[in-house]
Amino acid sequence: MNEFFIKLDEPVFRPPREHDSLIIQASIGCSRNSCLFCAMYKGKKFRVKMPAEIENEAARVPEYFRNGVNKIFLADANAFCIKTDDLLETAFVLKKYFVNNRFISVYANPLDIIEKSGDELKALRAAGYKNLYVGLESGSDRVLKLMNKAGSFKESEAAMNKAQEAGFVLSVTVLLGIGGKKYSGEHAAESARLINKCAPRFVNTLTAALYETAPLYNMVKSGDFEFASNCDIINEHYNFIDGLSVNRVIYRSNHVSNFIGLEGVLSKDKARLLESLLKFKNSREASNFINLKTGGNYEF
Repeated sequence: MNEFFIKLDEPVFRPPREHDSLIIQASIGCSRNSCLFCAMYKGKKFRVKMPAEIENEAARVPEYFRNGVNKIFLADANAFCIKTDDLLETAFVLKKYFVNNRFISVYANPLDIIEKSGDELKALRAAGYKNLYVGLESGSDRVLKLMNKAGSFKESEAAMNKAQEAGFVLSVTVLLGIGGKKYSGEHAAESARLINKCAPRFVNTLTAALYETAPLYNMVKSGDFEFASNCDIINEHYNFIDGLSVNRVIYRSNHVSNFIGLEGVLSKDKARLLESLLKFKNSREASNFINLKTGGNYEF
């Protein structure tokens, strides 16, 4: 549907859970675009689409397709940074054209959430915004600073609590490996502590990858950043889960970037998840990762 009726400024990214959603680009690129590990939006100049532009796109979708849409994902990177009035008008437009849509999901930086008042968040939730995908990346202030990602442990905690009080469902991401070898332990411990304080509905782990277009690439080549070895990352993954004490939180590490796919409900399935990681670490499959001559994930 998107390819034929709605023009997308590619590349476009969406969470795995949004595989069956209609993608609408309310913004192009990332409003911050400063994270050293990220290459997703480095080739895009950030801009916000006005609701009138979105309406023109929606109007081009034939009615018989519109009626089949029941989930909408609002791209790009952190479209939740858009002014509340424009987000509300966009929700009105989408409801006008996609009458069977049940809710809207969107990426949201913790700072985007904090910048909106409690009343604004409640109004957005009432307008149909439901799922916020939040890239925490780490609970460690030192790791966030190292990766040039704006924000802090306290700001992420405040953002998650504020959003959940307004009725949003949070799906948050922790990025394994971004602390490097030096901060691997701190990254795991502080990230688990952050999750324990806020208990979002969904917690996901991805594993850091190195792209030539990401600033981190040159840091690794110059020796300014030492990537954790694959064994370190497996241990980091174990320590992160081991540090979690939340209940009724759905945990997933099913992204292709991870060495092993895991899924369960914490804390009910915590022991099983840890056992699976230990078995993987001791398996022949894991040894193929751990014994790479580069001592890490990437070779130059």
